[in-house]
Amino acid sequence: MATLADLRTRIAERLKDPSFQTISAASVNLVINQTLHYYKYRRFWFNDSEVDITLNVGDPLVPNIPADLLTELPTGGLVINYSTVFYKIEKRSGDIYDQENVSGVGLPYIYCYRDQNYYLYFYPNIAYTLKFRYIHDYADLVNDSDNNDFTNNCDMMMMYNALSRIYGEYKQDPTMEKYYTSRADDEEKNINRRSDILNGSGTLTLDSYLLM
Repeated sequence: MATLADLRTRIAERLKDPSFQTISAASVNLVINQTLHYYKYRRFWFNDSEVDITLNVGDPLVPNIPADLLTELPTGGLVINYSTVFYKIEKRSGDIYDQENVSGVGLPYIYCYRDQNYYLYFYPNIAYTLKFRYIHDYADLVNDSDNNDFTNNCDMMMMYNALSRIYGEYKQDPTMEKYYTSRADDEEKNINRRSDILNGSGTLTLDSYLLM
């Protein structure tokens, strides 16, 4: 577990620059947030959720999207739960969605994302329950006491990636950049191992769906 201040201090220690003479504290904060932006699109065991959404009859718009949505899961992100059977909804580009959409009603089988909304087709003929599985978004770390799932669960990965960026972009030291990139990759592999174990059971998998 770590805060923004904790990460900044650890980075300064490894740079042997506790007073931030060669790189400012503000620049280190910037790099830490760049690291957050880099990792937050990846699915780990701590940054995804599932919510049930009741669809509106005859309306293709998915209502009540979670406020902390970054993106839906690429596989099994939208699934209809109906009569104990799970129907996977496939994603389509906007133009393909428009080609298939003839305002028919029934069990939705495709969706598209446009104008910051999700649209289904067929239009729901009943108020189906949609299981919406997604990755959380995270705001930048601003205050010294700020922390989030990434700083709490993979602070070493965050620190090593930030150090790699600093050595590559600020110090032009490719040897140390490569070293810390390797350390960050090793940490990510360990986190992925835990993610695979925790996400490998107790949740829906592709084999659980009735593919339409």
